[in-house]
Amino acid sequence: MSIPDLEVGRFLTERAHFEHSPGTEGWIEYRVPNKAPRTLALLQSFAVNEGDTWEYTLGELRRYLEIAATRQESPHAGKNPIEMLEISEPDALAAELMAPYLESARLLGRRVAELHIALSSSTVDPDFAAEPFTTLYRRSTYQSMRNQLSQVTRLANGVGASISKEDREELRSITTRHADLIKPFERFLNTRISVSRIRTHGDLHLGQVLHTGKDFMIIDSASVVTSAPRYATWPACCARITTLHSQRSLKNLGARLSAASILRGWNRGRRSGGNGHRGPS
Repeated sequence: MSIPDLEVGRFLTERAHFEHSPGTEGWIEYRVPNKAPRTLALLQSFAVNEGDTWEYTLGELRRYLEIAATRQESPHAGKNPIEMLEISEPDALAAELMAPYLESARLLGRRVAELHIALSSSTVDPDFAAEPFTTLYRRSTYQSMRNQLSQVTRLANGVGASISKEDREELRSITTRHADLIKPFERFLNTRISVSRIRTHGDLHLGQVLHTGKDFMIIDSASVVTSAPRYATWPACCARITTLHSQRSLKNLGARLSAASILRGWNRGRRSGGNGHRGPS
């Protein structure tokens, strides 16, 4: 059985000729009669780099905060991350303080887009050709989301005395509205989707991107995925935003998310008209 790194790496190297991922140079397989070969080792070209993009981002954030602490004026704030996506350019002061990283972020976004264009470039290889959102796939995904909702509901109902009375009451106000929670899933099931499903990296975050000083190299394709992941193209962009926001919160601020706080946030978003994350599970 080929590992995803070999399968995706060979495609990007030999067919798509994608230059911003280490090339696949060779591999060792274990073969026995009447069984699929198993990959034992993989050799990739060495990518000269200055570390991963997560550490590079932390360094840029530290630099930004150090400079900002010396300034009397403050960049405009007050919008949540989703609303900020509608802003094409930062205000003048923010752009001045973080100009180098803004250019890096634009380049990183371009490289991620180019990766997914490369992964969807084949029309003959069934493992990499784009696929439609069929009725059967939508129904399968819908049932998967329903099952996951049931599991989360059971988990929330079993929390009991481990959370405060206020949290228990709010959890109950959410979990008892099962029919309301199902409605977004039903819209997914009953809506015809025109975009295609394509192969994706599988575990793409800032720690899987090397910073070369002037550019980026994307590594470890699907390193923790055991099957070929296929999603609509737009969740890949959402994942990059999530990486920047949630990893900063979890690693630097030490935030600990409970089931109550997650559901509370979802409930507030639903009341305000938000649809939440609607990507395939």
